Amino acid sequence: PRSTSCPPLLRGLAIWSSAMFNFCCTSRPDAGTEMAGDSEIETTYRETTSDLSEEGDRESRIICLGVDLDNDRIVSSAFPADPSQIFGQVLEERLGQQEEVLEERLGQQEEGLDAVLEHGEEEEAALAETNDLDVEVEAQTGPRRFKVTVDKGSLGLNISVDSTGIGVLILEIKPAGSMDNYNKAAPERKKVRACDVIIGVNGATEMQDMLDRMKSDSVLNFQMIRPEPMWVKVRRANKPWGLNLTYQNISSHVEIVDVVEGAIDDYNQTAQEDMQVRAKDFIESANGMIGVEKIVKCLKTSASEIDLKILRFGL
Repeated sequence: PRSTSCPPLLRGLAIWSSAMFNFCCTSRPDAGTEMAGDSEIETTYRETTSDLSEEGDRESRIICLGVDLDNDRIVSSAFPADPSQIFGQVLEERLGQQEEVLEERLGQQEEGLDAVLEHGEEEEAALAETNDLDVEVEAQTGPRRFKVTVDKGSLGLNISVDSTGIGVLILEIKPAGSMDNYNKAAPERKKVRACDVIIGVNGATEMQDMLDRMKSDSVLNFQMIRPEPMWVKVRRANKPWGLNLTYQNISSHVEIVDVVEGAIDDYNQTAQEDMQVRAKDFIESANGMIGVEKIVKCLKTSASEIDLKILRFGL
């Protein structure tokens, strides 16, 4: 009699012992059925012989005792009638099955991880877009480049621009034009604003070529730069400001062409590098005065101190 709580492997060995006893006591037992707890375990015994020498010596072998531990069944398999060999073979087969299962599960986990990572990248890209929904960026850390595509259709762009030394500076986006329609549908970070500069149009980067493309092409792929604003305070001691400037009557900003000897250059000597005034910076206001005429007038006065708001495009 065997306990029903006996592990499957021990039950298999017990059956093997019983089979060996029957084999030694009887010449050839028929296939039979043995009860193991509430389940039946079918066992089949067969005596076989194999020639070991020319004299016809024979060794008895038993076919059975392949143990299926998952289903509590003994399956046919040929082993020498040696308990240690049979036990080792059973363990080896069992370990091999476990290794195959582990390798399969590991492969499935790796595939799942790859899918999660790929899905995570897609979610991150989508999140970057959704975060733009009508929310202004709190802080801009440097000039930002971006691309937009505008279909002019029959409306035209309907924008005012200024030709500068770095590109086409947008002065105004008027309503009921294709640029205005684009902005209504675009996320916040993709909207085009006044003071953005166009540095490329459908592959053209020279000023006149860009203007020609904007007039002739129906679909426009723009490369844009949004400037970073910065504020500086400069004092002078009986020195000129030392700025070479350029602007047009329609301009909204004064462009710095060069910084020469003077108060601005003295300021740059002690200022942090990212706060130094440079060529290709644009002055938006001087002591709170906006507009090119007022900015230039402020710079020409004898004021000993000036507060400048500067737009930096990083070019």
